[in-house]
Amino acid sequence: MDLVRFPVVFDGEWVNVDGKYKFNGRECKGVMLPPSTTYTELLKTVARTINANLSDSKITMKFAWNSPEPLPPTEITGDEDVQFFMAENRVARTPLYVTSESRSDYRLGKDCVDVVPEPKYNQHDVGPREEMPATFDHVEPLSIVDVEGLSPNNLPNEIEVPPDEVPDTQHTQPNKSPPSVSSRSSRPAPYKDRLPRISLLASSKKIVVDPNAVRNIVRVKDDFVSHSGHNDGVYVKALFKDKEELQMKIGMLALQKNFEYRVTRSSKDILVLKCVAKDCKWRLRAAKLKGSDFFQVRKYYPVHNCSLDISQRNHRQASSKLISKFIQSKCDGVARSYKPGSIREDILKQFGVNISYDKAWRAREYALHSVKGSLEESFSLLSAYCEMLEKKNPGTITHIETDLENHFQSFFMALGSSIRGFRSSIRPVIAVDRALLKGKYQGIMFLAACKDGNDQTYPLAFGIGDSESDSSWDWFLTKLRDLMGEVDDLVFISDDNVSIRKGITNIFPHANHGACVHHIGQNLKAKFKDVNVHELFFKAASLYRQSEFNDFMAEIRKVDQRADQYLVEIGYENWARAYSDGRRYNIMTINTAECTNAIVKDARELPITKLVDHIRELLQVWFWERRNEAVNMNSQLTNWAEGELQQRHDKSLSYQVLESDLNEFIVKDGFVEDKVNLHERTCSCQEFQLEQLPCEHVLAVCRIHNISCYTLCSSFYSSEALVAAYAEPIYPVGAPEEWDVSEEVRNHIFLPPAKHRTCEHSTKKRKQLQREDKMVRKCGKCGSLGHNRQTCKAAEAVIPSSSSC
Repeated sequence: MDLVRFPVVFDGEWVNVDGKYKFNGRECKGVMLPPSTTYTELLKTVARTINANLSDSKITMKFAWNSPEPLPPTEITGDEDVQFFMAENRVARTPLYVTSESRSDYRLGKDCVDVVPEPKYNQHDVGPREEMPATFDHVEPLSIVDVEGLSPNNLPNEIEVPPDEVPDTQHTQPNKSPPSVSSRSSRPAPYKDRLPRISLLASSKKIVVDPNAVRNIVRVKDDFVSHSGHNDGVYVKALFKDKEELQMKIGMLALQKNFEYRVTRSSKDILVLKCVAKDCKWRLRAAKLKGSDFFQVRKYYPVHNCSLDISQRNHRQASSKLISKFIQSKCDGVARSYKPGSIREDILKQFGVNISYDKAWRAREYALHSVKGSLEESFSLLSAYCEMLEKKNPGTITHIETDLENHFQSFFMALGSSIRGFRSSIRPVIAVDRALLKGKYQGIMFLAACKDGNDQTYPLAFGIGDSESDSSWDWFLTKLRDLMGEVDDLVFISDDNVSIRKGITNIFPHANHGACVHHIGQNLKAKFKDVNVHELFFKAASLYRQSEFNDFMAEIRKVDQRADQYLVEIGYENWARAYSDGRRYNIMTINTAECTNAIVKDARELPITKLVDHIRELLQVWFWERRNEAVNMNSQLTNWAEGELQQRHDKSLSYQVLESDLNEFIVKDGFVEDKVNLHERTCSCQEFQLEQLPCEHVLAVCRIHNISCYTLCSSFYSSEALVAAYAEPIYPVGAPEEWDVSEEVRNHIFLPPAKHRTCEHSTKKRKQLQREDKMVRKCGKCGSLGHNRQTCKAAEAVIPSSSSC
């Protein structure tokens, strides 16, 4: 069983700073306990940790809420509180704050009014006056009784008096009258701001008390009682920015402390709340400050004396807006993984309140809106965000396209750090892809990505459009050309999308375009059911020698001539490495772009400005982590390139090298001979010139003639190039209220797209391409298409029907 680790902070006190509660502790120790720990076990562990004796000390354990709303600390008083505290520590380290005080101080300390009524004897009492015992070792302490629970009408005539407060009869003169209780109730100052208490202990003797003697003590003003709610953030003269904030605060307290209230009066200037129980004393009255929207608490009685029978599991204050305040911290991430069912379970465990699925769903939507903002507001912030992004990250390119009515149409972004890193240190092979956006306004997200020298995804540019069309791809590729300029030996890789192919041909006429091998393989699966064809195709696509490629195509032709014809129609130069017009290196698929799309899959539901900032934050983390990794590399090449060379080196150990010329060599591997030219950096296997990494034949020559293989590697694979690719950091833009934008941009507010998703269900999956045909069922009995053998009707006609004689 995994142990739950958490720090225990003690030897301190709670303070309230600007409405936020903070524990100033001077000691801290770590504790590890199993998740099933009970309250008693936790209390004993804490006592051992802080070196306290449970019989002599009262230990209070509290923890603070991880919530954007300032909440009072929660005290752990039972097993349910312990289980909730353990669950919180599985997500994040939540300290346990511990205070300890002597039990004698707790009973008769400065927070209690030490009222000890002296015995009053009546002349009609029968029997001699008994002497009080000198010691009371056998006396057990009783619980403390609050004064507010007493009144002159219900004060008991007999009160058990603490032994240490009973007058010593051995030293008291019999003829001197004892001091009256009323004289002790007049002690001033120290107890003005605290709730008076009477501390009672068990005693073997009972004495008679005149109820009128303590009348002044049990009559407590509302002002005094109000301060007992100070730790909850609600007290007399407490200010709230508006009525809604006050109602939300009281509602949160009602859920936390499991009570319900009703609104007896509510207007623009007044709010009066009372407990749902008619006889309960809990009440609150607040009024609006004159000339301001602030509400101030005027009267507050925080003590409940209602029956437990009125509590219900369907809490009247548990509204969807209120519940959203408690779950905001769990909705702060990108994904909407916090499901309504989980919200219902958490609210039931935390507050003992049952809520419906609909209410949990609405609470999550409120929380998401509060944390991430609305979709419409996000479009209005996009222009200001782009200006701040360009200021914080020099060289960044952003562009927003709108229609004639200022409605959003398309967006383009490329960070300056990515642009400069691509130009200096990244192989010129770009994979382009797109993904569906999932929000209310949907749209398409375009992506252009490369691979660095360590075989990692290197995002270059992002775009957002209203739809996938020829014009949308032309716009995105045009912006991509503007930031790159002319690039030699440029190669694009994409799936077999007609719009992409047209756009690359028109906008990058000198670039080469290759098809994604994975997508062609999926088409083969759908069209031709033979597994052997699929395997032979992938083997043929990855070969470097044209002779070997032709051999595999001959095998495919033997298995299925239709598959061979299909691949011929696509064109060998579009997918086969051996016949490629451009240098694709080892990049044969658009997996580079699809991986990035998968990473931002959940973020595609975010409002547009949040989505763009999430992408920026993702790149910021990638650049920081990969820059540190590159700096710590000890070899001349990246870790991936070093591993590739090591594998090829191991294969070359058995090769035989024959000299043909000063720079030419013949490398024999059994009956296969390959010609290596170090001056031209070529090998007859074509792997050396296509990948710009030494093949096993070149490595065999280097080993025999003591030549450093690193001098024959492309600079794209060097660790220095990797450092240069991620050298420049990416900076955040800060909070919107801190943005320093021009007045023109601030006033230029973009409207949401004119079209948005209807109520009909829309798919969130990628649309199938033209050549990604759906798999057609083929019957195993009759051989027809469109059904299987279980639903075949033709087979029924073959079976002869039985006829009666």
